[in-house]
Amino acid sequence: MKRKNLLFGGVLVLLLAVGYILYSPNQASEQNTSVSSAEETFTELDFSAEQLKDYYIVYENPFVIAIRTSLNNYLDGNIDTGFGDTTTAIDSSTGDDGTVYGLDSFDKEYYQSKFIVFARNEYNWGGELINIVFVDKPDKLFTAWMYKGASGYEMRGFSQNTTFGAPEMKKFNQQYAKFFRDTEHSL
Repeated sequence: MKRKNLLFGGVLVLLLAVGYILYSPNQASEQNTSVSSAEETFTELDFSAEQLKDYYIVYENPFVIAIRTSLNNYLDGNIDTGFGDTTTAIDSSTGDDGTVYGLDSFDKEYYQSKFIVFARNEYNWGGELINIVFVDKPDKLFTAWMYKGASGYEMRGFSQNTTFGAPEMKKFNQQYAKFFRDTEHSL
């Protein structure tokens, strides 16, 4: 099951990368230079039933489910539950590269929304890095570092993925609109 989930994660990342290359803003502007970037629209990507079935398995993954549990615990003020011995997932900080870290750094309105999974990757320090976008506030891509410790699954880190700015998020929202409309699978 773990191997299948990792394989799916790799396939999803590959699909997203190919979609990004095929539909990148630079290519669109080269094809039609009369359209300003403010007016630029992107075509919603189409996925086969098999691709969707493989993707939806991600919402059964215990690391992904633990993100929702951790966010709910944070909103309820239960910061000791689901976060293990660390508060690095909560405390606000900014990295040298401008990356913003910690749940306290962002509006709690994000965490009240359901989220969709953009990508999952094994993390060298253990656990997984999972990229998510909140359905009701899809203006940022976030990365949650989820870890399986002795007491269960916990969030060890949370940050905004700064490689996805406003243009990339606009494109993502248009191309993957199907997933934002899917309230059955998002968490």
